[in-house]
Amino acid sequence: MNVSSYNYLLNQPEEIDETQTVALEKVLDEFPFFQSARALRLKGLYNQNSYKYNFALKIVAAHTTDRSVLFDFITSESFTAIQKKTYEKKIEELLNINVVDSQIIQKEEHQIIKTTPLEHSILTSIKEANSNTPPNNSLFIDKIDIDKNIEQSILDSIEGAGVTKIEEETTETEKN
Repeated sequence: MNVSSYNYLLNQPEEIDETQTVALEKVLDEFPFFQSARALRLKGLYNQNSYKYNFALKIVAAHTTDRSVLFDFITSESFTAIQKKTYEKKIEELLNINVVDSQIIQKEEHQIIKTTPLEHSILTSIKEANSNTPPNNSLFIDKIDIDKNIEQSILDSIEGAGVTKIEEETTETEKN
């Protein structure tokens, strides 16, 4: 298969016959990841109602990025791909649209969100929990204060135990 016949098949895929399908098969043997050749061969198999179609479809689908385009290509009588010039023309038309009476719409800061009673309850409890918690700095200070209080209470209990022990010793020595 030469380049001109391949280009013809790309432009007229509905006219693929059995000999061209075999020629595409030989091209695929040499270039196994040639996606468009796989799709053309599949189209030929589809047109011929070949028993090889189902197996080839699985392979072509694995090599295809957009399977919806593949489906349209295989099943349509005349597949029209988007040509680059047509695409550029459409973009140019879109960019040259004249706008009459335009308005700038600003987004609202607070959007109204519809919620279920359960969601509303959860959101309310989260807001209450957030409003009751002190800022991060005060949490750190409170922790330090708590640590100091615990430390002081431990020292007090040690001193208290030490004083009673000393008092017991002095009273025992006085008795003797």
